[in-house]
Amino acid sequence: MNTAVTTVSFKDHPPGLRYLFFAELWERFSFYGLRAMLVFYVTQEYLYSQDKAYGIYATYTALVYTTPIIGGMIADRILGDRKAIIFGGILIAIGHVCLAMPGEWFFFGGLSFIISGTGLYKSNISALLGKLYEHGDHRRDAGFTLFYVGINIGAFLAPLICGTVGELYGWHYGFGLAAIGMIVGLIFFLRGMPTMEGHGLPPKNSIYQKPTLVGLNWEQAIYLLGFLSIPLSALMIRNHEDFGHILPIVGIAVIIYVLYMAYSSKGDERSNILTILVLMFFFTSFFALFEQAGSSINFFTKLQVNREIFGFELPATIFQSLNPLFIILLGPVIAHVWIKLAAAKKEPYTPFKFFLGLFPAALGFAVLALSTYFGDDKGLVSLWWIVAVYFIHTVGELCISPVALSMVTKLAPARATGTLVGILYVSLAYGNYFAGMFAKLSSVDTDVTEATASLSTYGEAFASIAYIGFGIAFLMLIISPFLNGVFKREGKMKGYNE
Repeated sequence: MNTAVTTVSFKDHPPGLRYLFFAELWERFSFYGLRAMLVFYVTQEYLYSQDKAYGIYATYTALVYTTPIIGGMIADRILGDRKAIIFGGILIAIGHVCLAMPGEWFFFGGLSFIISGTGLYKSNISALLGKLYEHGDHRRDAGFTLFYVGINIGAFLAPLICGTVGELYGWHYGFGLAAIGMIVGLIFFLRGMPTMEGHGLPPKNSIYQKPTLVGLNWEQAIYLLGFLSIPLSALMIRNHEDFGHILPIVGIAVIIYVLYMAYSSKGDERSNILTILVLMFFFTSFFALFEQAGSSINFFTKLQVNREIFGFELPATIFQSLNPLFIILLGPVIAHVWIKLAAAKKEPYTPFKFFLGLFPAALGFAVLALSTYFGDDKGLVSLWWIVAVYFIHTVGELCISPVALSMVTKLAPARATGTLVGILYVSLAYGNYFAGMFAKLSSVDTDVTEATASLSTYGEAFASIAYIGFGIAFLMLIISPFLNGVFKREGKMKGYNE
């Protein structure tokens, strides 16, 4: 299609978007419900230190976003997107049910089920969405931005519902609500399968029904391996200190694989894959800043922010609803802006959109550092500083995250879309892990009584993170003209600018 769409609503998009929107909304409800509670849960339930909580958080989130590369390969080569999404959703639901049970074994086991399930679910639902749009369809970026709004409706509701229930009435009740959310998401996906227009089925000549050496066919073997992977993930989370030694090996292997994929391809496919690889570095950098919302910014909100309004102290978990709330409000606006600019052939190329994401991420930490100079005599800052930071970070997120997903489905060869979306999530995994490492710069004793002293610790840490973020943002700006050629070529081929 070469005609620009100037409105943004479900009726302007493929029918399958509506069902994928709601399936992902409820899956993200379950994920962000857990994220809002995780570091508070382990420090209060098991009396872990902040450092240990950040280590568990970093390892869990890194694994959650590493496994989609495996899930993408499985869908591309064996199961197809639909079967992968369904099995992944079942594993995620089991994981949240485990978390609703008391005890460390259920805790680590529950996180592990979610890791395995997300690997099969996350990359493939995005890849399936991309397949609903033809090449050259101007609605693609807008469709992904609307999809991203669905993600963030779930993320908005989760801290308000799961976080508040967990903080006020018991963490396990909050985890139970997250399990219900995942089950609802699965139901939406199953109901929407007839609208997927034949996409997401096992690939032609798939081996999924062929026997393996152990007597099971490939489909059955994958289901079995999904359950057998649980103890391995649990072991890595329990021994999170050692995970940092594994991650570089995985990263090197992924880079080598992408380079192999690029140089075994020809012409435009090669330059497309190499461009994806370069932009993944900046995608990682963005989330190393942004994903501290669940760790250092979360604890800063709990310990150093005056959360009292009209005599009532707001639960700290509620503030994690600000980012998705702003996305819900701003997402359709930015989607409409991209479409209008595309129609006028003035839409910025993807690398500049990445800069527009990275700069606000750094700016948010500069604002956090500045806020520490305005603490009261109790070491508390106004909650409006946190509101401002989430608003700034949200603007950055909308300029980079849905655009990155759209970019991969746009540039990736059709035979490897799920794999490359999975690799994008690997870069997000590194971002989450580095976010946990950055968060340790701000670690304070949770029993500290002198809040004014811990305020200065946060200020120094946030300032250091801001400097790093600004450096990476301007590096993106400098090299963006060298990357624009790929997107100019795509625009000429498909009749639009970007």
